[in-house]
Amino acid sequence: MEKQIMVLSGHAMDIRINGGRLKIKDGFPAEEGSVKETYLSRGTNDVDHIVILGNSGAVTFDAIQWMMEQNVLVTMLDYTGDVITEFMPQGHISGITKRRQATADNAFNMKISAWLLGEKFRQQRFTLQFVSKDFNGYDEGRTSRIDKAIAISNDRGKALSGCINSGSQMILEAQTAAAYWQCFEGIQLNWQKGKVVPEHWQAIQNRTSPKTGSPRKAIDPFNACLNYLYAVLESRTKYFCIKNKIDPDFGIIHADHQNRESLIFDLMEPIRPKVDRLLYEWIRYRKLNAKDFFETREGICKVMPEIAKEIIPLVKSLDWDISETVKDFARYFKNGWTETRETIPPIVACVL
Repeated sequence: MEKQIMVLSGHAMDIRINGGRLKIKDGFPAEEGSVKETYLSRGTNDVDHIVILGNSGAVTFDAIQWMMEQNVLVTMLDYTGDVITEFMPQGHISGITKRRQATADNAFNMKISAWLLGEKFRQQRFTLQFVSKDFNGYDEGRTSRIDKAIAISNDRGKALSGCINSGSQMILEAQTAAAYWQCFEGIQLNWQKGKVVPEHWQAIQNRTSPKTGSPRKAIDPFNACLNYLYAVLESRTKYFCIKNKIDPDFGIIHADHQNRESLIFDLMEPIRPKVDRLLYEWIRYRKLNAKDFFETREGICKVMPEIAKEIIPLVKSLDWDISETVKDFARYFKNGWTETRETIPPIVACVL
């Protein structure tokens, strides 16, 4: 049975146990016909991840226990796509594995980060090739930017193995990212006629929000949607870390922060461009309606629940990619530690 992601929203949200089944109610009472009830049974349900949008509603303790026993991951997101909290099925992580992660030397970590970033660069090139098919032959400016970004990616990918510290690797990553995201800027979105939307919603904007100086609190629909998908990717990556019994705290590329499980963001890197590709394909050809998004007084673009429910399940198709990346990483810190330290996957820097 193929598992699914269920997305819940609304002021009527309520999750509790009823007759041994998980009873889920969501929707908006003020909207006629929007409130619905769903029942999940033990062992036969097709849900392994519940994403809750917002912070209205109730979840009982026995419902939480039921979901953990059934290995159902629960993620709560705020209106900007940031993770508020999670309920994660737990697994024991060996102290031996934790110690190996914590004491890995710099040379070994450099090889790991070069592998992850090299794979990220490769996937970015695949995504850019996908985007270029839309513009090849009639938009020479964008085609030229894509060709340049692919060339930069190949060049920086080859340079990764020669870096002497993580700082130099991150410079290469920043240069590649800048060229990559420029290829998306200005791509027009398809809006239904007759509705007025903010001018900067007409096209994909810079990945960096002017509100934060970072991708958080995006001001345009594409980047706002992308933040939602990255948040779900974050939860699923953490889930596979725990499943493969590695500690998500010990970062290699991302610095350790007091309130961040840095390794998760490291292992997300090769998957991010695949998420970008999924969202691009979805948003490029979908007719958008003004009611699909909402501009807050602060100027932040809020993704409305119906659209969030449409895009969030896209991440489920990447489970195999996430799982394999985590497994590849995990095997270096578990059995065969001394043998596998020298068999890190090679950096792929082929010209695409």
